[in-house]
Amino acid sequence: LLDILEDCKIPFVANLFFMNLAVAIERIPLSMGRVNVVFWSSFITSWFGGVPAVYIFIRYWRNDLTGLYTGMATGNAILVVIVTTVTYKSEWVKYSLLIQQYHSKRN
Repeated sequence: LLDILEDCKIPFVANLFFMNLAVAIERIPLSMGRVNVVFWSSFITSWFGGVPAVYIFIRYWRNDLTGLYTGMATGNAILVVIVTTVTYKSEWVKYSLLIQQYHSKRN
């Protein structure tokens, strides 16, 4: 068992890295109130990026944990690119004003 885990340590770490980076970057659009954008980017990336990547890596490359974690890391890396692009291209002034209006109505 430990030999199997030893073989897939780099894809496993890459998966953890990209997954946590995606979660950290997702917090920025979430704080802007862009919940739908984060949901749909995660949903689409999962089903049209991560799942096909896992299938391709397991079917055509390695049918083991290395293929699984490499596919998962690929899907999470795609999510990082999409969420970073959404964050970078956001209209920061517009969303800061919307959040200020929201919080002034609550108080």
